Amino acid sequence: MKVIICDVPDYQDLSGPVTRSLAELGSDLSGRAVLVKPNILGRYPPEKGVNTHPALVREVVRQLLGAGARVWVGDNSGVGGYGANEGSAEVSGIKEASLGCYRNLARHGKEISFSSRFLTRVVVSREILEADLIVSLPKFKTHSLTVLTGAVKNTFGYLVGGEKSRLHCAASTFEDFGEAVVDVFQIRPPDLSIMDGVVAMEGYGPNNAPLRRVGKIIASRDAVALDRVMAEMTGISPDRVPFLRVAGERGAGVLDLGRIEIEGTLERIPGFRLPLNPVVSPIGRIVNRFVYPFLIPRPAVDRGKCTTCGECARACPVGAIAVDEKVRIDTGRCILCYCCNELCPEQAIQIRGRVRRILGFASRALRSRS
Repeated sequence: MKVIICDVPDYQDLSGPVTRSLAELGSDLSGRAVLVKPNILGRYPPEKGVNTHPALVREVVRQLLGAGARVWVGDNSGVGGYGANEGSAEVSGIKEASLGCYRNLARHGKEISFSSRFLTRVVVSREILEADLIVSLPKFKTHSLTVLTGAVKNTFGYLVGGEKSRLHCAASTFEDFGEAVVDVFQIRPPDLSIMDGVVAMEGYGPNNAPLRRVGKIIASRDAVALDRVMAEMTGISPDRVPFLRVAGERGAGVLDLGRIEIEGTLERIPGFRLPLNPVVSPIGRIVNRFVYPFLIPRPAVDRGKCTTCGECARACPVGAIAVDEKVRIDTGRCILCYCCNELCPEQAIQIRGRVRRILGFASRALRSRS
């Protein structure tokens, strides 16, 4: 298995590395539906280094369109962007960089069987299942819970809306969550991964952590092999990265560095900082088991805006919404995909977490006393 490492000083000209990377897909892309999946964690501008840089998205889309492909671009944002995919894509610059190919992946969720010991069914974006090819554009970053977040972890964005939090809660330990990441990855491994390592993130990512200029674009048809090379560059053994260890045990990709053909120069990044404090695992368990359930926002109907048009019920993949004289959401059946919020033409479906609901209740109580 081959991993390509290209030296790239900045984001000004990515044409050469992208051309070399896309060549791994073969020459006949005409008419094929290609989903380009960047990493869009939330509403962060490019200079924050949190999301895939829009320059890489733009160049990949430009070349795919030039090859005659039908291109879709999108991701399901992380917890900070639940129900706000388009807003996150706009702030990150990725919507504009998509050259008219952006799709809100939360608009078309589909519930599927899930081969995992944590959940039996999950909702993913239909485009994940319908695309002829998936080109993943992960970001070279650290992650406080998974140590690294690269090509394998980028597929976690297949899950729509609150499905991510639901799986976080079900796989509540450091080791279990690594396994769950691989479960999602195996729904459909990407056909090609092109990693944005021009500016990386170190320390306690995946956001609001120090940036590090690495100056690399790294690509492979094997996401596991790519992440193995990434781990080597950061100086960590793959057996200390739970999702890499599980992927290797399952044979989901090549983990043996000796079996990976390196095109380019593989070098350690001097002094790269990793989130390896011994408290990471206990903190991860606490966050997953207690914090995530508290933060998961739920849909609620704004009666003043709702016109009972029924668009939310038609969008719900599990039939949890009924419409008669008013809209009713069955919280027991709701899977927190937020398709209703994404598709409501009147913006009458609001997504609010418990913290916001408690603060709103307190505010109304105080106003009623004044």
